[in-house]
Amino acid sequence: MGGPVRIMRHRGVGHLVMAGDTGNALDHDMRRALMQGLDSLLSDATLRGIVVAGQGADFSIGLPISDAAIQGGAPSVSEVAARIEQATVPVVSALKGRALGAGFELALACHRRVATPTARFGMAQVKLGLVPGAGGTQRLPRLVGAEMSLSMLLDWRTLPAFAARQSGLIDALANQTPEEAAEEIILQMRRDDEQLVSTAQRRDGFADGRSYFEAIKARRAALANSPLNAPKRIVECIEAAITLPFEVGLAFEAEALSDCAAHPQSAALCHIAAAEAEAAERLFATGQNGRRALDPDTTGRIALRLGRALEEATKHLLTLGVTEERIDIALVDFGFAKGYFGGDAAGPVGRDTVAIQRRIVAAMLAEGARLVSSGAIQSSGDVDVIAVHSLGFPRWRGGPMLAARVMGLLQIRKDMERWARESPIWAPPPLLAQAIRYAGGFAALDRLPA
Repeated sequence: MGGPVRIMRHRGVGHLVMAGDTGNALDHDMRRALMQGLDSLLSDATLRGIVVAGQGADFSIGLPISDAAIQGGAPSVSEVAARIEQATVPVVSALKGRALGAGFELALACHRRVATPTARFGMAQVKLGLVPGAGGTQRLPRLVGAEMSLSMLLDWRTLPAFAARQSGLIDALANQTPEEAAEEIILQMRRDDEQLVSTAQRRDGFADGRSYFEAIKARRAALANSPLNAPKRIVECIEAAITLPFEVGLAFEAEALSDCAAHPQSAALCHIAAAEAEAAERLFATGQNGRRALDPDTTGRIALRLGRALEEATKHLLTLGVTEERIDIALVDFGFAKGYFGGDAAGPVGRDTVAIQRRIVAAMLAEGARLVSSGAIQSSGDVDVIAVHSLGFPRWRGGPMLAARVMGLLQIRKDMERWARESPIWAPPPLLAQAIRYAGGFAALDRLPA
């Protein structure tokens, strides 16, 4: 079988090897090929088991950002995971490199997991304003309980192989290739005539119910004042794992994913993640600590101009009689960690709050549009990335260019035409008129051919 999945047989064991172009992402072609491969292998009455593996450096980096919210159409990763879990022969995942997001959820659905010592695991769908959508919130806590599950899901924690082995998340570390180790596990299970136990049937992580519910209570309290939607839904899903039957828990997770996907925070977070990926080589550099950050030589001047627009807007608000305190309250309410004048505590929100926020976003939008039009920067997405990383613009708002679209570009332009009589910082840029013509706003302009 060609395409994104290769099928092999060795010693009576079938091998499904994901062979995608980029980290074995679970795009539609990959999911369809996996399902077809499973159906083909499981139709063989002589089959002793299946190894699921990834070609190249990684097992799978999960769903593409564009598919994360909608699960990308049938077959979904959830359906592929269910097909694995319902297999009547052992299915073992052979893990190496990265097993992330829906890729890790696929591994969780297997009967056993074996990994190389350098493998790493994580589910950071919360970074996109989403909950896992392929059973991750229901299978993970069955293996490791609530505390570790919440840490992995909410703290963007990537777990190294040795820690995963100690927690019981994986069953063995491979001394040889993970494919060989997985195959040997299958053959040993068959020699021992071992009864298959799916992850859905496991209850190891539920053994200490008191600690389980205490972990949920602690996270819920910590998130009580958070403006973020997805983390709270993840806590609910982890609670559902222990209180609801497995299939009902899956339905609960699916509903939570649907709700999160419809929330504007997810659209903003997906927008920023996609913009970061598109601009990775253009705007980012690797520092001496090995971490990726904005390249100051490339982005410093842009950040300075965007910051100056924010400064000019705040100064003009002061001339209109708006106090420093009211400006800071509006910025903190909008999602900035602190206000422009140093205020870091939320205060009483008044009728002026939204007006202040609109003026500040509009000023940054105008400067961002001028930067794009002049060729100083390549796209509106770059403006949003720099604003988020350099100026503390709230990530879950998506950057000033997207935030303006959420506010309504047509109305923003009308407001700017009025405000421009007070100060040229709000003069509507020509690019705004172009963006108004498209449902996708500035992002749609970014996608137009040069």
